[in-house]
Amino acid sequence: MRKIGLTLLCTSTMFAGAALAQGGDGIMIGSGNVKAKVMGEHRTRHEITTPSTFGVDRTTSVTWMRTRFGVDVSMPEGHNFMFQLQDIRDFGSEPTAAANTNDTLDVLQAYYSNMNFLGEGIEMRLGRQKFDIGDQRLFSTNEWSQTSRAWDGIHLAKNFNNSRLGGFFLVIDDDTPGNFASDQRYNIGVTFDYNGIADHMVQFFALHDIAGGGQYTGGVDGDTTTLSLRIKGMQMENKLGYSVEGVWQAGTVEAAGGDADISAWAIFANINYTHGMEGGSSVKIGAGLDMTSGDDDATDDEMGTFMAPYPQTHDYYGYADVVGPSNLTDIYVNVMYNSGKSWMLEAAGHFFSRTEEDDAMYANGGGVAFAAAAGAADDIGMELDLLFTYKCCEYANMQIGWSHFFAGDFIDDVAAAGADDDIDFLYATLNLKF
Repeated sequence: MRKIGLTLLCTSTMFAGAALAQGGDGIMIGSGNVKAKVMGEHRTRHEITTPSTFGVDRTTSVTWMRTRFGVDVSMPEGHNFMFQLQDIRDFGSEPTAAANTNDTLDVLQAYYSNMNFLGEGIEMRLGRQKFDIGDQRLFSTNEWSQTSRAWDGIHLAKNFNNSRLGGFFLVIDDDTPGNFASDQRYNIGVTFDYNGIADHMVQFFALHDIAGGGQYTGGVDGDTTTLSLRIKGMQMENKLGYSVEGVWQAGTVEAAGGDADISAWAIFANINYTHGMEGGSSVKIGAGLDMTSGDDDATDDEMGTFMAPYPQTHDYYGYADVVGPSNLTDIYVNVMYNSGKSWMLEAAGHFFSRTEEDDAMYANGGGVAFAAAAGAADDIGMELDLLFTYKCCEYANMQIGWSHFFAGDFIDDVAAAGADDDIDFLYATLNLKF
């Protein structure tokens, strides 16, 4: 399997160089009514985390390699076939890389799609596919993860005047740790987007998630319904942007002594302003608040801890991936300088605390990082993120990032001796695409 991975890496690099004139959008083969677009991408990322986690006096150094090849075949009358392979390698120090547990070659996507299903202008996609909703805060393919996510099922959508209606039935069966899906989960949902209000978009989705073990702490089963309403807008000639989202979650989850009723909520709000400068450069400044509910009594028959179904935690809760979006209040600020040419520099600061003092601090992967304790502070900590992105050419870019998590009073109060250290995360990424 390692030989396959290295071969794919070399092949990907050669194709990427040959595809420079293609602008990273794939190579078209064929003409007339039948065409095929051949696509490829490769990502190499080296990560250093020290300490590797709370209470572990060890530095983890890992190099990840992810290679994808796909073919998208277009046929008359809107028929399409998509097939994509994904290969993952990892090399480096313990605990994961030395065991080589992530060497996999698998089918990432394999679906049939039709842009005019039943002759009614309905878009239909059937098979294994990547899928996300809105800004991917709650339902994401999670591209930061090496494996990412894909679902088996069907997705239907239709455009109307100023709106788009979609529906889906999707199944995920993913045993990858940290993907919020350690057993088979069935997802039935509806999405609705409306852009009939000037300079605004209204987005709604309803998701019913029937999950096996692993959705909630302790590997229990859950049967949840999540409702989300999001409004985003742009003003001042697209210089000022803002977004507000409210989420409600209900259902049942297994608990000691019987099922518990879920009653949880989340609020996400942010605002940003972009200032253009000479030469095409710009500065974007933003701030926001993410707040998710916690459980106020672990002994009753109600569950108040919000659990995002398939979140993209890396982009929203700090690049060090220490904190997860449950029982969390995150106040954040960020600034980004875009040179307007080939590079960008980003900085962000997060201020984390627990929403409910009787509930735990949750980790990035969804489990409990530190349990609640009587009299413990709510302050989880702060995080500083720095990220530099350089576009080498149309088919390649690189990123270098550093994050520092400052452990707060809550961790000092509840962690064992030596388990309350700050965490540094340093990484460098090379992305190739044709």
